[in-house]
Amino acid sequence: MGRAISAGEVWQCTGTARLNLPAHVVARWAPGGSVVEHLDTEYCRLTLGAWSWAGIAGILTTSDTEITELHPPELVHACRRPTRRWAAVADTENPGPSHE
Repeated sequence: MGRAISAGEVWQCTGTARLNLPAHVVARWAPGGSVVEHLDTEYCRLTLGAWSWAGIAGILTTSDTEITELHPPELVHACRRPTRRWAAVADTENPGPSHE
């Protein structure tokens, strides 16, 4: 079981991203302690923390929308790793059984 962040503690990694979703939508699923900043009717900025950059990248992946303006560079790098992994899966010659 994970350990909750107590008052006064900070995450080891904190990053931000611009999401192509309204702030009220992102606020519904954003993890506790996140900050959702309204940019306009279609975009918001999400600031969140985790114990690793890969953790933040994983959370961002669940948004299922375009993500831009990632900061800091460590977060950008962490987001590229699963992209390469999924590209390798997509390029496999044996895609498995069809679910049509």
